Amino acid sequence: MLKAFNRCTPCPICGEASPDCRYSPDGELVLCHSHTDFDPQHPEWHYVRVSSNGVWGVFVPRKDKDFDRTEWEAKKAERERDRLERQKEHAKNALSSPDRDKALRTLSQSLGLSRRHQKALLDRGLSESAIEQGLFFSIYPDDDVPPGIPPNLPGVIGGKIKASGVGIACLAFDSEGWAIGYQIRLENVTDSKYRWAKGLSSSHLADGELPVTIIPNGKDNGQVWLSEGILKPFVAAHKHGINAIGAAGGHFSGSPNQVKNAIASYRQLILCPDAGDINNPQVMLRWSKEIKFLESLGKSVLVAFWGQKTKDDDDIDEIGNLESIEFITPSQFLEMGKSDPLPFWERVKRLVAKDRKKAKKPLPLPLPTKREPKIYDRSERLSLWASGKYILDTSPTGSGKSYDAGKATPEMMGVTDLFYITSDPRNTTTPTLKDWPILEGRHAGLYRNELGEIRTRKRKESLDRFQEKDLRANCARPFTHAALANQNISHGIESSTICKGCQFLELCRSGKGDYDYLQKRAIALESKRLIAHPASLPNPKSYDPENGYDYSHTGLMLEESELSANTTKKVTVSVKDITATIAALAKKDNDLFLSLRPLLDAVEKLMAEKQPNRYGFDGKVLREKLLGLIPNDIDLNRLKEALQPDLSFLDPISEMGESIADMPASVRKAFSEKDSNLAEKAENEALKQWLPEFIDSLRGKGYLSLNHGILSVSFVDERFLAIINEAAKIIFLSATESIENLEARTGLNIDLITTGGGIPENINFIQVSDLGRMGINRGEGQKRRSKVILDHYRGHFPDNTAFIRFQSHCKDEDDQTSLRHFVNSQGTNLIAGVTRLIIDGLPCPNLEAMRHDYAVSTGLNPYGEDFDRYVHHRTLSIIKQEIGRLRANLYPDRRFEVVLLTDYDFSGLIPANQLRQCKAHEITPLAESVSERTNRLILEAVSQLQETGQKITERAIASLSGLARTTINRAREFLDEILATIAISNPYSKCGQSETLTQTDTDLINDATDYLAAVSEDSLLTEFEALLEVFDRSQWSNLWGFISIPIRDKLLNHLLAIA
Repeated sequence: MLKAFNRCTPCPICGEASPDCRYSPDGELVLCHSHTDFDPQHPEWHYVRVSSNGVWGVFVPRKDKDFDRTEWEAKKAERERDRLERQKEHAKNALSSPDRDKALRTLSQSLGLSRRHQKALLDRGLSESAIEQGLFFSIYPDDDVPPGIPPNLPGVIGGKIKASGVGIACLAFDSEGWAIGYQIRLENVTDSKYRWAKGLSSSHLADGELPVTIIPNGKDNGQVWLSEGILKPFVAAHKHGINAIGAAGGHFSGSPNQVKNAIASYRQLILCPDAGDINNPQVMLRWSKEIKFLESLGKSVLVAFWGQKTKDDDDIDEIGNLESIEFITPSQFLEMGKSDPLPFWERVKRLVAKDRKKAKKPLPLPLPTKREPKIYDRSERLSLWASGKYILDTSPTGSGKSYDAGKATPEMMGVTDLFYITSDPRNTTTPTLKDWPILEGRHAGLYRNELGEIRTRKRKESLDRFQEKDLRANCARPFTHAALANQNISHGIESSTICKGCQFLELCRSGKGDYDYLQKRAIALESKRLIAHPASLPNPKSYDPENGYDYSHTGLMLEESELSANTTKKVTVSVKDITATIAALAKKDNDLFLSLRPLLDAVEKLMAEKQPNRYGFDGKVLREKLLGLIPNDIDLNRLKEALQPDLSFLDPISEMGESIADMPASVRKAFSEKDSNLAEKAENEALKQWLPEFIDSLRGKGYLSLNHGILSVSFVDERFLAIINEAAKIIFLSATESIENLEARTGLNIDLITTGGGIPENINFIQVSDLGRMGINRGEGQKRRSKVILDHYRGHFPDNTAFIRFQSHCKDEDDQTSLRHFVNSQGTNLIAGVTRLIIDGLPCPNLEAMRHDYAVSTGLNPYGEDFDRYVHHRTLSIIKQEIGRLRANLYPDRRFEVVLLTDYDFSGLIPANQLRQCKAHEITPLAESVSERTNRLILEAVSQLQETGQKITERAIASLSGLARTTINRAREFLDEILATIAISNPYSKCGQSETLTQTDTDLINDATDYLAAVSEDSLLTEFEALLEVFDRSQWSNLWGFISIPIRDKLLNHLLAIA
């Protein structure tokens, strides 16, 4: 049985994660929906033909040996035997229709339909009685099924619902009214929204057919309406009072026995194509096949057409009534999907237009600068730092900022203690900072990776690798702390509550037990100098007057301040969180609940809606939809009080009127729970704090977005801002920080200083410009070509080359030695002095995440030119930081090379005389693109045929080039007329028929040919197309005849490249 590709397994031919492309589990066959009628010359897959229904291109693995038809036929026969055997086994074990019906009715009654799902069906136009009749029920993965459900019922495994996500079960009914299967209408997906239930058994019936649904609706007029899907015909039948039949994907011919029985009592079949079908050639081919099948059953077939030409029009279940429907014949319908072939030169013009590069959006201007920095000599650095209260030092990477920070003392800076703040305190590589104590955060164990870096254990990782004494867990309940922080519970409140009830409290304070977080933290805070992560800093006095830390005599030095001085905090909200908030609010303050109910309902509805695009709803759209639903008199303090989280699960004896914190260690031990259990309770029982922040964000005091059913709300991190405002002195360190952005997000007036300097002159840059932008999401071609380049450098220059890549790409390829964008590619000396750096892809942060940061930190609207400048600045900043990891300025006698695998414009960062652009195949021939390979082979074959005086034919080119004739044919369609005019014997002849032209015509053509000879090769095809606009169509062949062969060859080269 063929399987559909998905996000985890994209199609190897087109690179799309599309379920429209299929593959066989044995790896011997791929059906590509994108490459149906041409060969893309994939290096690993051989194009065979178009499928019999015209929907797919058929591909088989390329073999080093010649194609063996006998072997292929044997494997084909073996696959067919396996299929028949599986079908026989399935028929033996499949439930009968009555048994399926009984089980599905039990499931429907037991699981029921959620309020949200019922509303979705009502919105589709169904009545409550129709919904009840349709046996719809809600699907939640891993829900227990009631006793008595057969284990081989599709959609059930091990007594639980098996599904890939939450959705609505839409049942199919046979002609007897039995419920025989169901599709799941999944929420928050854009592709393959309807999926058949699948458990130990598939949804196929005993005869191997997938269920079709039949809704007679009691109307005896001899007509039945056929449409795609299972839910759609049910809605249409009840909405319009018609008899309906539906098949998933409109594939009626795939279930011939059911369809034949279903239509037996009807004399006329009415097909209902979806909106936009006539514009999709593959869909029209499918309809053509289905029409032939239905007509073969001896029934009259008509097509219902109500003007549904584009995707924006309504389907049969969406139109208001049937009055506007016109009934046309199948031939008339199929004719709508045809288009007249374009004349030869029109095809050329279209190809030219396609080849024209889209005009790139001009680069944003640099961020505005209010003032020039003070230039200083490095020898003055520490004294200059000591002289100011708030300073931003933007001296270049490698100029010793961190090194000098490590030499600073509280006495030098005029403070009592000095904190060095970094986003990666455990992996500081600066020698002068090595001996500074670390204000360690809670963790469940640490380990050293292949680069020697210390990283934290994740929740699901085994403890086996965390047994090194100094790297063991320092806290008994780190995941509980993390879970409550994720619920946006106020920092510090949950910490004291958890610690006081912990059985290891005394041992943790003394450092005499297995856990020593509290002792090590106390020791670190007594030090005059320490290193800390921003989240590990103690609460300030203004935030926690009783137990807070006094920062009034403390100096802070923030490394890479774009990261370490981020003042944005984010909380993510799911449907579960909204449901919990509604329940809590209704219980604690009904008046508030009633006033906020329209807003909460609207948010819940948006979460269930289909996304407008892959990015979901941005803050601008959400404000337009929701801002007017906020009550004018809303009291946020009262709201916060009503939504106070219940943390009683942390104190198991609170219901007895006692506090676990007052009990001795032996009692606390008796009532102790595993950290994982407490963390799960924190996630499920502690109410997430999000609604007040959400309302503030709607009002402009933050930012929000909604993507794939998850609402993200960003707001100011008040705790971190309080620390900054209470500190005695702050030195911000960053070669790429914007003084305007820093002042906007901190609210401070900051002095700007630098030692000056830019990109070191001893670095040469190579930019591979034909791979595209090369973000984190890539096509198969980009993946293959970039990997070839990386392997080239690993193989030829293994000892002096470093790599920076996306973390997910490293994980996919088990690459443990490359640095990773955004993770450890800034502020590290791990690759200092390495002479070659490969930057794989453009490290542009997530655009929506930047909108969150920009809106919160600046208070400005994250759209328009100012935001574009911000994005461009951040992108160049990250690249500059990554280049700086080489520390090239410290090695003036060495030559360095940086290879950039992206086509991004670096003109604002890299001097033009240090940058060389090239194509991927110039680094290694193996990195040529499919079109380059095709172009090269065709041109080599044409040249060889010309040199030997042979006729240039499709067969000859295919024989010499080794390409499939279908590939050559694609080029030949518009090249035949051109190639026929080539005068092989005299490459510089003009072969136009000048005697048929007037003098004016001749002068115009001569001017045109002279013009073409003068233009650059890059713009030759574009200028040629412009000339076609000047000449009358009847003169085009004359113009071509007067163009010299060298110019024609160049034009042919360009035309073949876009074939």
